[in-house]
Amino acid sequence: MKRSRKTLGHRLFGLGRFPRRLRPACTASPARVFDEGVPVTITLQGFRAPGRRAAWRRRIGAGSILLTGERLVVCQYRWPILNVDLDDPRIAAVEASSPRVGELLLRFAAENILDTATGRIHIRVRTEFAAQVVARLARCASLL
Repeated sequence: MKRSRKTLGHRLFGLGRFPRRLRPACTASPARVFDEGVPVTITLQGFRAPGRRAAWRRRIGAGSILLTGERLVVCQYRWPILNVDLDDPRIAAVEASSPRVGELLLRFAAENILDTATGRIHIRVRTEFAAQVVARLARCASLL
């Protein structure tokens, strides 16, 4: 399985590893896509949550992505940004695309995924598995 290019922070300090506290919940089924230490960009537009507001904000860093038969998890550093079951109806709100080869773009309204937030969230992950993730999410959305 070919691995994506890792960030310098991951190679030197291990930034962007998949969080240990999420591993037991995500190992129920085998991983179809697992990549850590890849560049992840999160853009918040009109975002409001308790204690946080952003008209427009972009965070760039190392992260990880895990897609199993049951769950999609995207983390930046060691914090989960998107953690949703594939059979959850909320997964249909996530728009997945691959604007460039090796780049995954996940867009969604925060209120559809997060209980206490509003606004738009865009997550860009540079991984060689982008096409696989887009295909799997399209299949999940068509089944719901």
